[in-house]
Amino acid sequence: MRMRKVKLAAGLSKHIAFTTGGVLNRMRNRALSMAWEKWQSTAEEMARQKQLIQRGVMRMLKVKLAAGLKWQSTAEEMARQKQLIQRGVMRMLKVKLAAGFGSWRDQAAEAKHIGFIVGGALNRIRNRALSMA
Repeated sequence: MRMRKVKLAAGLSKHIAFTTGGVLNRMRNRALSMAWEKWQSTAEEMARQKQLIQRGVMRMLKVKLAAGLKWQSTAEEMARQKQLIQRGVMRMLKVKLAAGFGSWRDQAAEAKHIGFIVGGALNRIRNRALSMA
C-alpha cells in the first residue's frame, strides 16, 4: 500500500510538473509571439514610412529636374529664333544668291521628276519586249 501511495504521489507530482511546464511554455510562447507581432508591425510601419519618404524625395527631384531643364528649352528656342533671323537677313542681303538657289532647287526637282517619268517609260518598254518573247 505504501508503494501504491508513493506511485500515486509520483504520478500526481509528474502530472503537476507536466501541467506547470505546459502553462510556463504557453506563457513564454505568448510573450515570444507578442514580441514577434510587435517586431513585424514595426517593420511594416518602417517600410511604409521609407516608401513615403522615397516618393516625397522623388517628387522633389522631379520638380527640380523640370525646373533645371526649362533653361535648356528656352536656350534651344532662342537659338532657333536666332537661326531664323540670320537666314532672313542673309536672304535679304544676298537676294541674287537666294534667287539662284531657288531656281536651282526648282530645276533639280524638275530633273528628278523627268528622270522618274523616263525611268518608268523605259521599264514599260523593257517589260513589253520581255512579255512579247
